[in-house]
Amino acid sequence: MLKNLLIKITLIILIFNSLTPDFSLANTSDPQKIQSLYKDRLELYKKNKIKLKTNLAGARLKFLQLSTIPDHSTKITTTSTISPLMDYLNLTRKYFPAAEITGRFREWRNISKYRAQAGLHNGYDIYLEKGTKIPAGWPGIVTAVTPWYGEEYGITVLSHDGKSMTYGHVKPLVVVGQRVSRDYIIALCWSDHVDIKMKDSEGNFIDFSKPLTIIENFPSISYENEKKPVRSFILLTEASIHLNLAEAHIDYVKTSTLYYKAILYHLALKQKYIGGLKDGKNYKEEFDYITCLKEYLAEDFKRTSGERGKEIFIIEKHIELATKKKKLVEELFINHDLKIKMQELEEKTKKLRNDYKTLKDIYPVSHLNTLTYEFPPEYIFSEIKTKKTQNIPNLSEAQNNLITAFNLYIQGLIPYDKLNNYKENYRKQLMKARIKSLKYSKSKP
Repeated sequence: MLKNLLIKITLIILIFNSLTPDFSLANTSDPQKIQSLYKDRLELYKKNKIKLKTNLAGARLKFLQLSTIPDHSTKITTTSTISPLMDYLNLTRKYFPAAEITGRFREWRNISKYRAQAGLHNGYDIYLEKGTKIPAGWPGIVTAVTPWYGEEYGITVLSHDGKSMTYGHVKPLVVVGQRVSRDYIIALCWSDHVDIKMKDSEGNFIDFSKPLTIIENFPSISYENEKKPVRSFILLTEASIHLNLAEAHIDYVKTSTLYYKAILYHLALKQKYIGGLKDGKNYKEEFDYITCLKEYLAEDFKRTSGERGKEIFIIEKHIELATKKKKLVEELFINHDLKIKMQELEEKTKKLRNDYKTLKDIYPVSHLNTLTYEFPPEYIFSEIKTKKTQNIPNLSEAQNNLITAFNLYIQGLIPYDKLNNYKENYRKQLMKARIKSLKYSKSKP
């Protein structure tokens, strides 16, 4: 009978191994350590997700800032606090402190050596001594140097806003086409005053004795080039989050397989030891107990393969989404830094895809209606139940409670003496079942 049990155990192990990929027990064959190491790795996946989410939030904020900057031309209207006339008068006083306004805008002027007909004066006269330096009141480009009378000339400077300023009764020190800055000496006063006239962009004379309202047009600025690398970084970070989740779920499936295998491995060693004892018959209850555990674990592994199939679906979809994100980056923008990140993700994707294919060959994919973005369970044996140890009505329920307690013990959730309570209850029910079986077999004709 002992020989038949050994044959049965061997068959169970062979069947289980045929259902599982070859994840080696070289690193550890201790189920408790397998669980502990898996928990540590899962914690790293979770920390990595937090880091990636933080980077993603920063990049999205930057992208939002770039998107809210107006990309159309704008107008800014400002009013000066001092009139252009007074501003220029103060500038000339640097070179002639006694400078004063002696001629006004729209004053009547009679015929003189400077005009053939009487009419209105379209500028302002500022008293200066002959030879006083004449500064440019505004930056611009010299567009005309025009003879007025004798050695006296008029110099016209065009500003960037379209206004032009003419300085008359001067001896020029600049030429047409020359760029000048504010306070640049463009001429010398060649009379007893300088005549200054201002025109707008349409050629109309302006009374510039009052503060002016200035309208500046700013051309449109596009931030599309700045947005591209940020958008690419967002996509790559999202791809990294998908791969991080895929890796966690792959780890869970691999570890759960290794966990079951390690338990069976230890049980087989223990059973082999008992079977080899000379008084092995005295340990029949222990032998039957181990056989029960092994049968249950093999059946439970087969039963939960559908759950692992759901994990395969989650892995598949996250890898697909990461691949799509990377493809968008290739079409959008790649610089040197992003290229390095892309290569890292490519290598990781290749590794995860190989792991996925191995697992898919073992566990059929079970499709889900919605894709989860949650991490896999913390404990490999996730269906943990606790029941009272007294008044167990049948052997089947005693067996289920024992298996549950066994897994609780392996994961360090209950002490060994509590596991022994479940053992004793199972043995009692096993003995009762055997007695019933013997009575039934004897009562048969």
